[in-house]
Amino acid sequence: MKRYIILLVTGIILSGCVADTINSSVINYKSDVQHKIALGDSKSKALSLLLPLHSNLNPGWLKPPEQFIKEGKYVYIHFQRTGLVEDNLVTDDEFTPYIFVDDKLAGIGWSMLGGPKSFGQKSNNDLSTSLMLLSLSQSLSTGTQGTTGSSSSNSGTTYFLNSSYISGLNRICIYKFGGSEKILTMSNRGICPQTTN
Repeated sequence: MKRYIILLVTGIILSGCVADTINSSVINYKSDVQHKIALGDSKSKALSLLLPLHSNLNPGWLKPPEQFIKEGKYVYIHFQRTGLVEDNLVTDDEFTPYIFVDDKLAGIGWSMLGGPKSFGQKSNNDLSTSLMLLSLSQSLSTGTQGTTGSSSSNSGTTYFLNSSYISGLNRICIYKFGGSEKILTMSNRGICPQTTN
């Protein structure tokens, strides 16, 4: 039983590495690349900035490009990884499409394509399961019984990122711990930290 729980906790920790790798790529995109690309740019210029950000990502975490001819014009759509919903799915809402028509950037975003067609489905139970397994692992490794409880003071409580959205020039980060919720507001160019106190 102890071995099984250790394997589960190890799996959860390793899955965090996937999130860290993708989040690092997203942060680099938003801080270093996004502002360097404009409508009318050549396909080669834009892709020379975008593709290196995907170089450290597993191809299974990416959405392949689409290409076709419409009304005699060559259309190429590159999907840049710009988000992550930790649900083990690759969905449209985790990407920003870059639409090239005859090798010139004609659109950025989903509006030209009618909006994303698939959405991530983050489960609110993921956090509870992770915390329970972590607590159980700690109690097994120290040889104590029972689970760790929360103190009456919230000063040491760590809240975990549940969701975020952009409102105007702000990014609203929503954190949860048990039944408690905490909201952090930051610049919309930033990425919400995974935890906050």
